[in-house]
Amino acid sequence: MKGKAISILLTLAMAMTLLAGCGGTDTTGESSASSEGSGTTKTADDKITIGCVMMNLSNVFYVNAMEGGNAAAEDWNAECVWKGADSKLEEQIALVENFIQQGVDVIWIDPMDAEGIIPVLEKAHKAGITCVSFGNFVNADFVQCIVYDDYNNMYKMGEIAGKYIGGKGTVANFIGSPGNYVSDNREAGFADGITENYPDINLLPSQPANWDSALGNNQLSALLAANEINALFCMNDNVTYGLLEAIEASDQDTIVFSNDGDKEACELVKSGKIQVDCLTGAKRAGYYGIKTITQIVRGEVTEQKNYLPSHFVMNDDMRKFCEENGLIDEEMSIMTPDEAIACYDGYREEFGPKK
Repeated sequence: MKGKAISILLTLAMAMTLLAGCGGTDTTGESSASSEGSGTTKTADDKITIGCVMMNLSNVFYVNAMEGGNAAAEDWNAECVWKGADSKLEEQIALVENFIQQGVDVIWIDPMDAEGIIPVLEKAHKAGITCVSFGNFVNADFVQCIVYDDYNNMYKMGEIAGKYIGGKGTVANFIGSPGNYVSDNREAGFADGITENYPDINLLPSQPANWDSALGNNQLSALLAANEINALFCMNDNVTYGLLEAIEASDQDTIVFSNDGDKEACELVKSGKIQVDCLTGAKRAGYYGIKTITQIVRGEVTEQKNYLPSHFVMNDDMRKFCEENGLIDEEMSIMTPDEAIACYDGYREEFGPKK
């Protein structure tokens, strides 16, 4: 009997050793993640720590996104740690590595390179950290993404612009930078909205303004000197302001369509200097992003792509034109400039906890 008991004890000891080697508790006493990673799961009472890796925190877009994100953190029981990467992929990778070491619950990243960032995000995932992208779609099944419905919105913008100039003439398209997910989708959507509906419109080659107002101004000045441009689309309001200056300095009456829904741009929509804008808004994006992350971690959101709601901004005359020409569909949300200005800073009312 005594020998049999010793044999049983030895067998149990060997089994426990095998179990420990398969991932329970390591020799340091800390829980080790499985090879596949599990992500973070929290309840509404648990505070969520989010490591936010942005491209460049000196950019006004990210400054505003931080404001909205921090407000969401207050409302949805989270803490945001913001880091900027000076627009360098290698710096983003280093920041993700640091957040892995710190053991944050979530890494939220607007990647410089959506493919180049995948290996370090996979490392974070295997460490049990939830990975979420911002704006830029990361094609990895363990990354959930908060994105804009850019292609569809800009396709509609192309439809409206082409109809507004009578289906003929010359149109310019000012983009951000080739290879950027947001830029590529906005460029393709607007171009398809023009070319698939108005074969008689001459769509000029896209102008990569690299999100820089001064560069856009120089590019458009050169285009206006060589072409009569009936309409243009610019994918972000900051560059649009520089384009408007170039138009005012020329003898041409070029119709302008834009995107972002900045308050200044909405005032220009009111006056007719911008015909249509599309409101996304950095503060709204920051708030919606952090709110959605808390829902992901708490198991309330499971989709890979989560679209920030957007709104078309137009004055009464443009809305009437769109209605008369069948350009408004049931899925479009349309705001007056005054409504959009209120919405720009009203992210808590739009996305916050319902009282």
